[in-house]
Amino acid sequence: MRRIDAEEIEEWRLLEQIDPWGQLRLDYLVASICQVTLMPWTKKGETLPLKDFLLSFKPKDDQSEQSMKAALKSAVLASGGKVIKKGKEDGNDIDTGS
Repeated sequence: MRRIDAEEIEEWRLLEQIDPWGQLRLDYLVASICQVTLMPWTKKGETLPLKDFLLSFKPKDDQSEQSMKAALKSAVLASGGKVIKKGKEDGNDIDTGS
C-alpha cells in the first residue's frame, strides 16, 4: 500500500468540503429530498433551509471518569458479562453489580 503525505490528506479534506462523498453525501441527498417534498406545502416566499433537514450529531458533554466507568459496567452487566476488578486474583474478583 502506498503512503499518503499530509499535503495529499489536506487536498482530500478540501475536496470533500467542495464535493462530499460517502455518508455525508447521502445525508445531503436525503435532506434535499425532504426539502423538495415539503415545498408544495410552504407559504409563498417562505424558504426551507437545507440545514434544517440535515442530521446533527452534537458531541455529548464531557463525562467524568467515574460516569464513564459506571456506564461501561452497566453495559457489560446488561449484556450478561462479568466485571472483574483489576488486581484481584482470588475467587472474589467478580463484581455482579449488586
